[in-house]
Amino acid sequence: SVSTSGLLIVGNRIGKLGVSFPDPVNGNAKEGIYLDSVIGAVIGGDTAADRNIISGNGANGILLLNSASVVIRGNYIGTNEDGTTALPNGYDGIRIAGSESTGNTIGGSTAARRNIISGNTGNGILLGANDNDVFGNYIGLDPSGTSALPNGSDGIYIYAADEQPPTVGNDIGGTLAGQGNVISGNTSAGIHLFNANQNYIKNNIIGLNASGTVAIPNERGIVVARGSANEIGTYETGSGNIISGNTSDGIYLVNPTVIGTTIRRNLIGTNLSGSSLPNGGEGIAIEYATETIIGGGTDFGNIIANNGSDGVEIFWGNQNTVNYNSIYNNGALGIDLLGSAWERGVTLNDVNDEDGGSNNQQNFPILLRVYDSSPGQVTIEGLLNSAKERNFLIHLYINSSKDPSGYGEGEAYLGSKGVTTNSEYIGNFTATFSVPTPFACITATATDSAGNTSEFSPCVAVMNYQQFLPMILR
Repeated sequence: SVSTSGLLIVGNRIGKLGVSFPDPVNGNAKEGIYLDSVIGAVIGGDTAADRNIISGNGANGILLLNSASVVIRGNYIGTNEDGTTALPNGYDGIRIAGSESTGNTIGGSTAARRNIISGNTGNGILLGANDNDVFGNYIGLDPSGTSALPNGSDGIYIYAADEQPPTVGNDIGGTLAGQGNVISGNTSAGIHLFNANQNYIKNNIIGLNASGTVAIPNERGIVVARGSANEIGTYETGSGNIISGNTSDGIYLVNPTVIGTTIRRNLIGTNLSGSSLPNGGEGIAIEYATETIIGGGTDFGNIIANNGSDGVEIFWGNQNTVNYNSIYNNGALGIDLLGSAWERGVTLNDVNDEDGGSNNQQNFPILLRVYDSSPGQVTIEGLLNSAKERNFLIHLYINSSKDPSGYGEGEAYLGSKGVTTNSEYIGNFTATFSVPTPFACITATATDSAGNTSEFSPCVAVMNYQQFLPMILR
């Protein structure tokens, strides 16, 4: 370890030499590079000559302990000299720890500053420190971005031990050109958060190749296992992630201590061109987590499409809000509030909405009549049976085809309408919207004032006004 500033480490081969060199010895017994209490060091550079190959060491490739403003760029960590074969470091590719390890940057916004962090025994990166940036790296891939070189655990693990304060304020990806990481091919999650609050995951590709066209799956895309107020996609334009092609769920929130996660602007099960690149399980799976916001505004909706099971699945978590999204073509329901025994499928409304459970098993609305009241406009009449004398928000969606279940999904957001239930537990509503394109049917959800969103209602086809008029004149 060193206690100095202004350190420059470039152009070295640190550890095992690899397949194209004589290799009489193994790597170093412990870390390849270990910086303790260093400020302003640079590891690597902007040219191939500056690149360090840090592989085959017994512990971590790079360990930063209580070190700040260190830049790690342009290196191969866990591979041979051309990045095509794994030469694992024994633990993590990069580990950052200590309360004073802030303001460090792994990667950058140019291809030259991209680190290849792949093939390591543990995680690609373990962040156990606050306010660090991870930009523009390939994590779990070779330098071409087309082939997997898996890290043995997670691509990125943001972590604090149970007895420690949460790890906060790390940016994984950014909104500027080149700042997004490609995190694919890893044995466990692409990104895993445990005891981590207020971290920001922005503009990454998670589960696909670097061009976003072919699946190179992680086991799950993103896992939040403990933590609050983490953001997966943010209010910022260009902050949404592509989370597609993973073996299991795109996003998995698990544990009652997972509170207030926001999920905005992401593509989950598709890519920028709209190609189907499904996650094998749920698009988003919520298990006991609370106060999640999925979408949350007209500019913040996610596209959650083509996934192998439900678009959004909620099991025993409450106050999870799902609105303003485009949810379609998933293998099961668009939104599924699971019963007590992992009962999947449509949960029928209960009388006066008295049953609890996942999102309090909020009842969905019933659309009574849907008709084209004038050219380019549709009128929807419906009711909600729920808790009496409460306020709800009805969100309505159009679909180009009916889900096989007959319920949902919610392909394109149409608009919302407030409703208040009376002393008889019923709230009636009528809403008229402009509809820009042809559609097959309309569906709706109800969200109570605490943020519990229902499953989708049955999807109701539109009548023309001439069909509807005899009904209202009877």
